[in-house]
Amino acid sequence: MRRFALVPARGARQPGWITHLFLHAGWGHLLGNMLVFFLVVAPFLEDVWGRPFFLGFYLTGGLFAALCQALPDPTSQVSIVGASGAIMACVGAFTVRFATRRVRIFYWVFLFLRGTFRIPAWSWGLLGLGVDLLGLRLGGVHGGVAYAAHVGGFAFGFGVALALQLTRAERTLSRGGAEEGWSLHPNVEKAMAAAAQGRLERARALLEDAIAKQPNDLQPLTALVRIELDAQDRLAALRALDRLLSKALAAGDREAVDRTVREFWDRIDLARLRPAVTSRVAEALGPADWQRAERLWVAASDAGGALGARALLRAAQLHITHRERLHEAHALAERAGALAGIPPDLARRAREVAEEVARMGGHAMELPEEHPAGAGRQASDTAWDPRLRLAATPLPVNAMVCRLGGIASDAIVLVAPDGRRARLHLARVRAVAVGQVQRFTADGDERAGILVTDLVVRAAPGGMDRVVRLPSHRLDLRTHFPQLPPPEAYRSLLALLLAGSNAASLPSRNAVLGKPYAGFENLAAFEAACYGS
Repeated sequence: MRRFALVPARGARQPGWITHLFLHAGWGHLLGNMLVFFLVVAPFLEDVWGRPFFLGFYLTGGLFAALCQALPDPTSQVSIVGASGAIMACVGAFTVRFATRRVRIFYWVFLFLRGTFRIPAWSWGLLGLGVDLLGLRLGGVHGGVAYAAHVGGFAFGFGVALALQLTRAERTLSRGGAEEGWSLHPNVEKAMAAAAQGRLERARALLEDAIAKQPNDLQPLTALVRIELDAQDRLAALRALDRLLSKALAAGDREAVDRTVREFWDRIDLARLRPAVTSRVAEALGPADWQRAERLWVAASDAGGALGARALLRAAQLHITHRERLHEAHALAERAGALAGIPPDLARRAREVAEEVARMGGHAMELPEEHPAGAGRQASDTAWDPRLRLAATPLPVNAMVCRLGGIASDAIVLVAPDGRRARLHLARVRAVAVGQVQRFTADGDERAGILVTDLVVRAAPGGMDRVVRLPSHRLDLRTHFPQLPPPEAYRSLLALLLAGSNAASLPSRNAVLGKPYAGFENLAAFEAACYGS
């Protein structure tokens, strides 16, 4: 503090003119400046001005604010510390540059009266300036707070932002900022303001106009995706994201692709994009993001044919390269070789990859063997009847407890406790059983109040049907249905299972549909109700 604070009496030749910006009087001072003010405004300015210009603006604003505090009393021995002057410069610039943005204000009166409300950025900035002017009026430059620095910093930032707007100089700022493919079209700010007010159609129209006028600018499309997500229109958001990624891929902008994937990965299921786009996005992702690339390659395989086979082999190769889940690489390679209509060289390559993984120790989880079409038709097409026992053995049923590892339109991926994976085609599911079990115990896992989903998998001729058990705590619904609350996500999963399998519902149709879910004391009671004794 003694060496690097700003002391006006030391004159011009002291490091404190800059170093005081990086000193604070305590944790409250530091966190108040950084979290309450700096984090609210500075990132927006850095995005539109670029890092080099913003850094120069921040330091110059802090220096100007310090001059405003020191010059009225140049003989003062009082130390000045804190980033408040530079931060108020950011607040002043934000007040002009983002005047129509709405800022959420939190209030807390005593212990019980608290809440939030929104006000335009210009009124929020002027309110802060008014508080500092009042403090300067009452305490002058000799109080415990450097109000003169606050007012001076605000005036500096306000003036710089206003000058940039009037001269249109913002368009010529450093290429490190928003102008390199991410410039803010005026319609984008208007659209965001309209969306905040609930005028979604107006916001969409403004963004489509910006897209038409600046086809090479990705920012309007990015804003459109955000608006559709906020409006809970997942299909429209997916279409806008498809357009955004297609444009970034066409421009060869891998950085934009990577940035877009990281922003929306947890909010949109990118696996639902068109396979052609999904495969190109997977190709654009760097080696450090191979897990996302693998999932996208698998999603692209829904295209089938040569494209699907290549996508599966690329996904398998990622697992081999990183020595991760070799059993899954084996399953992917076998699935690639089984696709219809693929060229002989791809089929040969799939066999080679599967053999390579087998030599490395990878293997797939075994499910009941699929029988050839037409074989044993009479037995396998029999309608499900609870009196038809799963096996000639007493309870409990020998169920295979799994985790849900993936979802497609006609199949799901199952993950065994040891990590092995298998793809289960829904056409092989004879029945779906659902029940709320109060005491769940399986494989040493004891839990209370678990929703159990059983899939009865059709057996080969002469064999026994197999039960695959999916407890609710192993469904990972937030990953597979990120836009839905858990109850709705679970209903969507059941609808997919029933639609893809045409299976029977146990113990009843209403119980599977949750009208309501049937309750049971334990797994034995659940199995007795569904499969008989």
